[in-house]
Amino acid sequence: MLSHADSDFFFANRKAAGFNSFWIDVLCYRCAGNGNTTDGIAPFTTPGDIATPNEVYFARVDDRIQLADQYGLNVLLDPAETVGSLQLLRDNGPVKDRAYGQYLGNRYKNFNNIIWMSGND
Repeated sequence: MLSHADSDFFFANRKAAGFNSFWIDVLCYRCAGNGNTTDGIAPFTTPGDIATPNEVYFARVDDRIQLADQYGLNVLLDPAETVGSLQLLRDNGPVKDRAYGQYLGNRYKNFNNIIWMSGND
């Protein structure tokens, strides 16, 4: 995940180029190899356990979505990048996966610039 300053630059650049939407993977294990942000913040307080969301990580996701909104940009929000996160989802099972989906739904229900997506194809 880009820093706030880099995200601000990116969104300003995309807006100036005429874009109105972009894609964010909430979980991207393929991106950093372990799902962490570039500065080491893990998405879960217990590694690999999606029932333990890390507030610091998700506050960062919140910030990027809100920053995009300041530029009038929509976010195609993908709960988990499928290729890199599929084993994580399988390992956690349907009960925890559903709870993760409910967590995201409740967390982001009042954000007006989100378009939910899944599949990555």
